[in-house]
Amino acid sequence: SEKGEDGFRGIQHLISQSLEKCEPDQRKELIPNIQLVGGGSSFTTTPDRLQRELLEADFSGYGAKMKVFTTN
Repeated sequence: SEKGEDGFRGIQHLISQSLEKCEPDQRKELIPNIQLVGGGSSFTTTPDRLQRELLEADFSGYGAKMKVFTTN
């Protein structure tokens, strides 16, 4: 469950959980197209940090193709 001190999971855990529920062929399409929107995405370190944390999860070898985009 990996909840923080405040009792909430981080966005990387929520994304990982969502991807794990997808079929492998769906993951292949989704992983290179993760897009952040909203106020938090405007922090300059957010996309790189999220990408790094998601790469640690690996997702059956798709990690090298992962890319996190922002709308900013």
